[in-house]
Amino acid sequence: MAWVEAVINLAEGYDAVAPITVVSFDLDGTLVNKKFDDELWFTYIPRRVSEIEGLPLGKARRRVMAAYDEIGREDPRWFRLDYWLERFGIPEPQGEVIERLARCVTVYTDVAPCLDALRDAGFRLVLVTLARREFHVSKLASPVLSDHFEHIFSVPSDFGDVWKDASVWERVVDDLGVSPEQVVHVGDDPEFDLEQPRSIGIRAYLIDREGEHTGPYVIRGLGELTRSVLNGSDR
Repeated sequence: MAWVEAVINLAEGYDAVAPITVVSFDLDGTLVNKKFDDELWFTYIPRRVSEIEGLPLGKARRRVMAAYDEIGREDPRWFRLDYWLERFGIPEPQGEVIERLARCVTVYTDVAPCLDALRDAGFRLVLVTLARREFHVSKLASPVLSDHFEHIFSVPSDFGDVWKDASVWERVVDDLGVSPEQVVHVGDDPEFDLEQPRSIGIRAYLIDREGEHTGPYVIRGLGELTRSVLNGSDR
């Protein structure tokens, strides 16, 4: 099916209007909730440290949080569950922990209508996420998500990076074989899903389901994205 030459002038100052061919999505906070990550990093690991070391839960949680801060998000180890399980002496295999917590993943109700409509219209759908591959496999297990994406980019697993900065976005569009202006992206991080992709010419939306942000590129749900892409409306 031929793609739809929808035009969304998401950014001020675009000199040329390119047909949109790719719609890119963030994962956590955009397509699925963040309960998996919250449960894993802030509940499960502190609880197991408490049990293994015989510490009060509050003390165990402070110890775990201090270790996270010590490593810092600039270090790729911060994203690796196997590293933290080994560091804290937690004996459960990584796969078992992930499978156990997969029940926490909930797909937002506006996701299926958006993905179905855009796919049926012929757009290429891709995912660009900071979730490591071992995590996003479980998060994408829902039938709503499992067969919609042409390509899934795990930034830490595929690129060895810890942020979705401009250099990552340049590699994404290069791998897809398109110009930045042919891509629409939506995600929930003001810097890495909005400012950084827009800095190279990608037409980006910030999805804010909680109503914390305002601005010309902020949307409250994926229905707005669907209507804009299919109608070719300008923002």
